[in-house]
Amino acid sequence: MTCSDCTTLSSPFLDETLPAPDREQVLSHLQTCAPCRLHLHQALNARGSITCRDVVDLVSAYLEEELPADERARFEQHLAICPPCRVYVDQMRQTIQALGPLSEEALPEAVKLDLLAAFRNWTKSAASPTESQDQARLE
Repeated sequence: MTCSDCTTLSSPFLDETLPAPDREQVLSHLQTCAPCRLHLHQALNARGSITCRDVVDLVSAYLEEELPADERARFEQHLAICPPCRVYVDQMRQTIQALGPLSEEALPEAVKLDLLAAFRNWTKSAASPTESQDQARLE
């Protein structure tokens, strides 16, 4: 598949109306073509689809299968064209498996309060990534 073919098929790919064999060819092409991944990534963003930042925010709900079906489909569509997010989700999955289940009740109260404070401070100080940072991660 050429980049021109991929560009031509991008709308039906994103609309999920592309036949399975063609979809697989597009996915295969995207594995090795950063410009086409960037093109589809920008097209998804223009449609108001899930961004890399959204993946970070939603990863727990995704892995715990708590996302509604339509949002899960949008999440997976983003993963299909964004290798860095796929790696991130796989790393989170492996971390969860390695650590095993940890209930809130198992944490001492002091640890729980420290974690909550750290998270609140992190979310206040975390700068949202710019579009150029998202694009740089794709390459």
